[in-house]
Parts: sequence; structure tokens; C-alpha cells
Amino acid sequence: LTSLEGLQSMQFVGGDLNVDECNTLTSVKGLRSLRIVEKNFTLRSNRSLIDVEGLQSLQAVGGFLTLENNEFTNRFPSALGDMTSLMSLRAANNQFSRFPLVVTLLTQLKTLDLSGNVFGGFIQVQIGNLVSLESLGLSGCTFLGAIPTQIGNLNQMRDFLDLSNNSLGGQIPSELGNMVAIERLFL
Repeated sequence: LTSLEGLQSMQFVGGDLNVDECNTLTSVKGLRSLRIVEKNFTLRSNRSLIDVEGLQSLQAVGGFLTLENNEFTNRFPSALGDMTSLMSLRAANNQFSRFPLVVTLLTQLKTLDLSGNVFGGFIQVQIGNLVSLESLGLSGCTFLGAIPTQIGNLNQMRDFLDLSNNSLGGQIPSELGNMVAIERLFL
């Protein structure tokens, strides 16, 4: 693909795609739009879509984006906010050091797993914007402080909420009681 100097837009449509290396995409300098449609996209690499220079649009329509176990250290791309129909984002066990507020724009997410990153600081109150979540993994992210009361907005939570292995303190918010269908709670 490196010889496709004029390539500006790329789509992956249907089925599963497991990518071991993404160096091909990162070397396409003119790529501005990457669209993943009804595809389960898994990336296992030491480089990522996040490193694609100039990427302005990243979409996953009715799909799942998995970036787990990659040792990524860069920030999440702002283009992630364009993935408004993304249903599942798994970016656990990397080395991201800032909580990606851009994910709080993805209101259709049902699954969000960012466990095992080194965010530190407080759990952001904007997490309460993800009202469609059914499972949320934030274990081992070096968070500290209180659990924000806004987490009670996640009343569609059915599978699990995992905030374990952090340095959280204070009262357990009564708003967790809004998660009436939750099956597993890890604090």
C-alpha cells in the first residue's frame, strides 16, 4: 500500500480482521479517512492506527475496535470521537497515560475496557455520559480519589463494572444503586 500515494480513504467492510502489524497503514501518508464497517477489527502491533499521520476520520459502523495488549503509549486520536456508532472499544493493557475524554462522546458504546493503562488522577465525571454501557472495565488504571456520582447514570449496566486495583477512596456512591440489572461489581 505504500505505493498508493494518492490514497485518501480506506474501508474494511464485513467479517473479522486481525492485523498483526499496522506499519502498512502508518506509511500511507495521504490517508485521511479509515472506515471499519460491520467488522470486528483487532490490532496487535507496536504501532497503531493512532500513529497514522494526518488521519482525520476514523469510523467503525456497527463494529468493534480492539487495541488490547499493544503497549501503545500515544494519546487516543481525536478522530475516535467520529466513531459515533461504535459499540465496543477495547484498549486494555497498553501504556496510555491520559484518560481519553474523546471516548465519552461515543454514546452508543455497550462495552468499554480500558483496564491496565496508567491514566492516574481521578475517574473523569464525563464517564456518566456513556449511558448505553453494559460493561465497563477500568481496573488497574492507577486512579485515585472518589468514585464519581455520575457513574450512576450508567443505568443500562448489565454485565459488569470493574474499578478494582485502583487507589479509590471515600464513600461508595449511592447512585450505583441505579444499576439495577448489573451482574458483577468489582470495587
